[in-house]
Amino acid sequence: MANIYGDEKKNGARAQWEKMKDAPMKDKIQYIIQYYGIAIVLTIIGLWMVTSLVKNIIYNSVPNIIAGEFYSYSISETDGYEELRLKICEKMGVEESGYHIDIGGIAYASDNAEQAMTQLQKIMARMSAGDLDFLVGTSDFMTGYMYNGEDQDDPEYPFEDLSTILPAELFEKLDSEGRILYYKAASGDIPFAVSLSNSYISRLLDIPDGIENYASFVVTGKNREAFAAMLEVMLEN
Repeated sequence: MANIYGDEKKNGARAQWEKMKDAPMKDKIQYIIQYYGIAIVLTIIGLWMVTSLVKNIIYNSVPNIIAGEFYSYSISETDGYEELRLKICEKMGVEESGYHIDIGGIAYASDNAEQAMTQLQKIMARMSAGDLDFLVGTSDFMTGYMYNGEDQDDPEYPFEDLSTILPAELFEKLDSEGRILYYKAASGDIPFAVSLSNSYISRLLDIPDGIENYASFVVTGKNREAFAAMLEVMLEN
């Protein structure tokens, strides 16, 4: 586009704007794009990067109240997460604004080995880093994890014995309702998972009742009290 308003280098930006005061809006926009387009784009990108960085810093500075993965159903972040976070905080008697929640999920195709392996590697990495409090999956999947832990001279199970980490009253209630899944180890039966079928959490996250879900606490998990509170909340009617 020809510079009908003169050479900016000679006249300066101020002079250019003076000449453009009465120009049609179309010409003003063309002028801005021609002379300041790159600067505007870079400024926008810079602001976006700074904003994202600040948001990440603020988010990461707030600890998780609980962190977990669903391995049997794909869930996306919804208002249900916020409701669950508030209920857990209330149950624990802690300040709501002091915590966030980290729960995700994926439905994998049993015949897609690559997808299943990718998700397993992600879960194992989080477990090793102590970045995962609980894991949810089918009974076969969860039992398989326990079996792999026993397949060595000194068994190292990936999930905690729930009778040792849950309040006795809560454990007995869950057991009496038939929600506790046991692993038949050489040393005796280990209660390691809780059924989430027909529960508050299933309704909250829109998980169909036909999808079997069991929750276990990871041995490297940090938030035991929050897990117990979450189970109480999740199993409310």
